[in-house]
Amino acid sequence: MYFVIYGYDRTVSNLFSQIIIIYNPNSTGDSAGNATRLHDELTSSLGTSVGISLVPTEYAAHAEQIARDAAKKYTDVLLISSSGDGGYNEVVNGVITSGNRRAVCMVLPSGNANDHHEAVSTRSISDRILHPKLVQIDVIKVEAKKSGKPFVRYAHSYVGVGLTAYIGKKLTEATLNPVNEKWLVLRYLISFRSIVLKMDAEKRWHRYTNVVVSNIGHMSKVIQLTPNASVRDGKLELYSMRTNSTIRTVSALVFGSASGLSPTSQINNIQFTSRHKLQMQFDGEVIELDGKKPIAVSVAPLAIKTLE
Repeated sequence: MYFVIYGYDRTVSNLFSQIIIIYNPNSTGDSAGNATRLHDELTSSLGTSVGISLVPTEYAAHAEQIARDAAKKYTDVLLISSSGDGGYNEVVNGVITSGNRRAVCMVLPSGNANDHHEAVSTRSISDRILHPKLVQIDVIKVEAKKSGKPFVRYAHSYVGVGLTAYIGKKLTEATLNPVNEKWLVLRYLISFRSIVLKMDAEKRWHRYTNVVVSNIGHMSKVIQLTPNASVRDGKLELYSMRTNSTIRTVSALVFGSASGLSPTSQINNIQFTSRHKLQMQFDGEVIELDGKKPIAVSVAPLAIKTLE
């Protein structure tokens, strides 16, 4: 139960005063079951040396408020999101906006893709907690306008506009199962057209099929990105695809699922403007942003703490 940070040996009990496991009782996955099993395992291993609690969400985006309130109440707290990437996005935003730089967060994979979990560590959740190695990782920061007001949000793994946001939105509205998910993705891919953007210093508007900014090596389980991606290098990978035929788009994505997509460039910030209102995906959660207003995407270096 020891690790070394800043030259000091620390144990779980003196690293955290509270461990809070947030879960969605109405999740289509096993959010509640996974959370309960982890709670019981930690309680058995740690006894009363650390406060361990299960906290259910009661409505959409409630996890963000739970995480923010807990990080404000407890200085040394570990917040665990039993969820997919979207639920963990809420917890990350709650921790960052709490102002508590000592709060630690991590995801107990209970969703569909679980991209971030796969990118951070190969160890089990319980092993990472009971034998902790504390690390700081980058996140992605987006600054834009939403309904005419300033908007700031963070993503732990990727943000995307165009095809990725369109399909993400459609999938959240559908009833999914292992059989129909792939067919629905193909159906939505064929029906999608394009978005009109002016990227960075470009003087002209161009049609794009997809634009993704990421700091991990794969997305949505099957799309392989660059293997050189890192959550701790202060860099982001930009993947942009100009509008092309549906056949070429499908071919590019199939190739990406097999061999990996090469980034257009490696960046630490980018700015673009959409001609129309724009749906942007944040780790699987889709939010509509204002059109004709700059959207700035940048890396927030080492913005959160987690257990590797």
